[in-house]
Amino acid sequence: MKYIYILFILSIISCSKDNDKNIILKEIKFDDIQVSLKDSIEFKFIPLETTNECLIGIAEGIQVVDDRIFILEGKQKEKLFVFNLNGKFITSIGRKGQGAGGYNRIFSFDIDPEERSIIISDMYAEKLLFYDLDSYQFKYSINTKFYYNAFLHLPYGEKIFMGYKGFENQTDQKDKDSYYIYTTDSLLNPQKTFYKADFKTSYSLTGGKSNLYSYDGGIYIYHHLFPYIYKLENGHIRTGYKIELENYTFPTVDFLEQSSGRDKDYTSALIKSKYITNYRIDECSTMINLSFQKNNELYYGIYNKKSKKGYIFNLPEYQSTMGLGVWVRPRSATDEYIIGQINVEENTYKYTKGNSRLDSIVANRSIEDNPILCLFKIK
Repeated sequence: MKYIYILFILSIISCSKDNDKNIILKEIKFDDIQVSLKDSIEFKFIPLETTNECLIGIAEGIQVVDDRIFILEGKQKEKLFVFNLNGKFITSIGRKGQGAGGYNRIFSFDIDPEERSIIISDMYAEKLLFYDLDSYQFKYSINTKFYYNAFLHLPYGEKIFMGYKGFENQTDQKDKDSYYIYTTDSLLNPQKTFYKADFKTSYSLTGGKSNLYSYDGGIYIYHHLFPYIYKLENGHIRTGYKIELENYTFPTVDFLEQSSGRDKDYTSALIKSKYITNYRIDECSTMINLSFQKNNELYYGIYNKKSKKGYIFNLPEYQSTMGLGVWVRPRSATDEYIIGQINVEENTYKYTKGNSRLDSIVANRSIEDNPILCLFKIK
């Protein structure tokens, strides 16, 4: 019995060294069957005001904090806009240019309500810029000096970074492995690395904040090529979800390594393969919205947390199951809602006419106007 107990303890230690990645807490399965969900979904719409100071092609990296909506304009990535909850434009943050408070291009951003800061990532200039959440004035910047694909704030000013190229362990010289996750203190000094980098690359088909998201006070982490969603918890990462897609397959590490060779662009081989090429997750209290691509085709998954059932749709099926007559492109989430974008196009009113939830909004907008934000959740 003593020998068995020792083996048991050693197995626990072994799991903890691997950041508990073998502990699967919940399996999220998406079935490839036809269902209608339009009567199960609740919608809210926010038409964004259009002015010459706040033109938006793609609403990217949306966050809702203190009754304000923060939106990165995703085409040029040169403006971060602020709107109120009715969609009225308030201001833009910072400016493009040199000098204090200036940036070259906004890679992504995050809001830290406790520190009262808006944090802009200008990865091209290798710095994070901090602006006051209340006055919108520039406060200071910190140089990053390392490559990353996504970042979020943590409590007490600490930061978490995700990098497909991997981060070397800077706190343990004996550890020669690379990791996807790197945490720092408020001054970006190294703290810990997590999530061993089984496949490292300089190329990707995704970016921004899509590999890190916050929900219900927790931080969730995933690589857009692998089916595991991890949760950062008490200084460790644990597997929160494992995604299963009926009739669709995630790429294997062997395939990725063979296709990438010496860090060459593997993406064209991946697009032509039997595997999905990337995915993103948006999660709220009642549902998980999944977006993924295969062979340059776009697919969506909706998982109902209440019924514990998930479904996969191609683009026409997704539009049909939402029941709005238009394409809602998921962009972000709050704890209560998934946030999507609706663009008014030439024939939009034709497809929404008779839909009391949208037609009055669409009828008064043109293709030159800013998008309509669509907030939705399972009833």
